[in-house]
Amino acid sequence: AEYGAEYCWAMPETFVFAHLLGIFASICFTIQYLPQAYLNFKRKSVKGFSTTGIIIKFIGASFLTVNSFQQKEVLAVIAYGLVNLVQHSIFMVQFTIYSLSLIHISEPTRLLS
Repeated sequence: AEYGAEYCWAMPETFVFAHLLGIFASICFTIQYLPQAYLNFKRKSVKGFSTTGIIIKFIGASFLTVNSFQQKEVLAVIAYGLVNLVQHSIFMVQFTIYSLSLIHISEPTRLLS
C-alpha cells in the first residue's frame, strides 16, 4: 500500500498515535457485544436479536481476518478480526442452543392445544 506502515515509520509519532487509536478501536469493538451476549445468556433467549445480521458479520469478520493475515496488517486489525470471529461464534452458538430449547418447549405446548 502506498501509505502503509513503511510510510508511517517515517513519522513515528503519527504511527504510534494511529496504532494506539487502532488498539482503542479494537477494544471498543470487543466490548460492544458483551452486554448482548450476557443478556442472551441471562434470559436464555435470543428474542429480538437478528440471526441474519450476526451471520453477515461473521462472514465479514472471516474475510477480514484472512485478509489481514495475508496483507500483514498491524496487530489491531488482526485482533479486531479474530475477536469478531469469537464473538459472532458465541452468538451463533447462543442462537443454536436457545432456538433449539424454544422448539423443545413449544412442541408439548402445541400438542396440548
